[in-house]
Amino acid sequence: MTAMQVVRTLSPRQRWCALLNRFFAHCDSKKPYPCLPLPKRLLRIVPVTVWVGDWGGDVDDIFEVRFDGRVVLHPPAPVTKATTTFDTYAGSHVVHLTGVLVPDDIGTFQMGFSPNVKVVSGPLLKGLNLGQGVTFTYHVLVD
Repeated sequence: MTAMQVVRTLSPRQRWCALLNRFFAHCDSKKPYPCLPLPKRLLRIVPVTVWVGDWGGDVDDIFEVRFDGRVVLHPPAPVTKATTTFDTYAGSHVVHLTGVLVPDDIGTFQMGFSPNVKVVSGPLLKGLNLGQGVTFTYHVLVD
């Protein structure tokens, strides 16, 4: 029986589990199909730089940046530019920018990334509409 015949006799759920097993489980020679190595792109760890700040006339706003749910940047006081660099996996990620302290309710924010980060979707990276407690979501690709 070939590997394709084995896969075709499985239910959709079993086929999905078999596919996941091929990528993530320990491979051994007793399986009826060859194990595939993980793509090198998934295993590559790269540095990412993120910066955020208040670009308005009055530097009075504080913003928080979360990368895949983890806080990576939260300046303790209003600044024109706060920067951080950290390691992450190449691939797709979600970034959240939240207005933490916006006393006049006009959050004049600016945010940027290192050249290896491409913003796929989300609002502009600079604006004056990020109020206190408001969160903007960006989907990015890291290369």
